[in-house]
Amino acid sequence: MAPRATLQKAIEKKGGNKAASDNAKVALLQMPVELICKFTNSMLSVDKMAFAETCRPIHNSIGVTSFSKDEGELREEQFEYLARRSRDTHNQWVCEECMCQHDIDPTDTPATPVLNCPVGDLYHSRYNLSLKLIARENYWLGRRHVQLALKYTRLYNEISTGHQQYLTRLMATRIYSESHVFDGMPLYLAARITPRIVEGRFFLKSVFEIRQKGQPIDKRLLIGDHICPHQTFWTTEATGDSSISKFSMAVEDAFNKRGHEVCSYCPLCCTDFSVEVSRQSLRITIWNDLGTESSALDITWLASVPNPTMAPSDLVNEAPGRVKAWYDSVKKDVFA
Repeated sequence: MAPRATLQKAIEKKGGNKAASDNAKVALLQMPVELICKFTNSMLSVDKMAFAETCRPIHNSIGVTSFSKDEGELREEQFEYLARRSRDTHNQWVCEECMCQHDIDPTDTPATPVLNCPVGDLYHSRYNLSLKLIARENYWLGRRHVQLALKYTRLYNEISTGHQQYLTRLMATRIYSESHVFDGMPLYLAARITPRIVEGRFFLKSVFEIRQKGQPIDKRLLIGDHICPHQTFWTTEATGDSSISKFSMAVEDAFNKRGHEVCSYCPLCCTDFSVEVSRQSLRITIWNDLGTESSALDITWLASVPNPTMAPSDLVNEAPGRVKAWYDSVKKDVFA
């Protein structure tokens, strides 16, 4: 039987408009069959696959759509398909390591990470890599955390109290401190990391303050530290002026203008940052835009984290200050 006839028969069997009014789940079947077939034919293959799972009549009418045979396109389509399938599943997240959905672990947060993937590794996975921050051992933000936080925020009025509490833990501000010794002198690091969701995007603000007692703060203590995959601090003596990063330039500038906040950005990912130096302290503030509730191949996320085997992002950031402004545009979260 032709697709249109199959769908029309299903609508008539369900009682047409009367059945649809009795059960909202079949409201879709009130649409003209021709219109349904027309817009499904214009869908992307992954959208068509997801739409086919709406109900059996729809599935029987539009048929089965295959993934691309090209390896690169296949992986992208599979990720996008899984992302669409998981949009309304409260208890699952999409894993980029094994390309399937896993049950959530309510104890899994950036502060206390638990990766419940049988083939994944929290610290050395091929794909499930965390955002790397200064003093990153205290905050391991993974793609799954971003994905779940965005989903639970969007579905906040529909999810259970338990899921709302999990969202609160995912979005909790992380405050911690550490003590070290640098050149025989005590060094104190204080950090405050605050996630925020703005217009369906996940943002992060990280403030790191380093204090050194007994002598002026030394910029060498930052050597090798990075604020994103593209911005690592090296002194000009070590690299030469030709290869110095924007982060290195901002640090140098801040040391020359003590007491003034020096603002900059990364042109290769959605990261704004600032550096401020006083006699015995150094403050670095970082604003990250980590993307939307989409697949693990979200271009903004890929640009923000190390990716050993996934294709690199070709994102170009031409709007310095945008991330900071967007983060600051909202002062209170829906779940606060």
